[in-house]
Amino acid sequence: MWISSGNSASRANASLVEPYRLIGKVEHGAGRGRTLGFPTANVGSIPILIPAHGVYAGRITRVIMPPNRCAIPKLTHFPTAVHIGPNPTFGENATKVESHVLGFSGDLYDATLEIELIARVRPVKKFANKEELLQQIQSDLRTVAQATSE
Repeated sequence: MWISSGNSASRANASLVEPYRLIGKVEHGAGRGRTLGFPTANVGSIPILIPAHGVYAGRITRVIMPPNRCAIPKLTHFPTAVHIGPNPTFGENATKVESHVLGFSGDLYDATLEIELIARVRPVKKFANKEELLQQIQSDLRTVAQATSE
């Protein structure tokens, strides 16, 4: 997995014909997002350059379910908050790509997601406690909702 140095998604997208897309398979994670009230799809096996660490506003543009599962066509174009990088608040240093799909509840394990990145919301940050993190997530989700509705 390669990580680019810090240009914003919106500046990069201005140079591209279409927004930058990440494609990867949803894998099992620690389950921490779900316990915090914000479940995430942990996207792995991404074969392309991964943008700089940060929180991004994005959209799910395609979902490919495994052959033994039903497709979820209504998930297409759902707004998503994407966290790229480590989780320093929980002492984790490994780079991860996690996507919280706004307004969606369900099981995406083993599905392949295509995520269009629209704008960088903020850099990765270590929070003093869980409450501070939850406040920031709420703020990030409002920003993502606004950025994806335009």
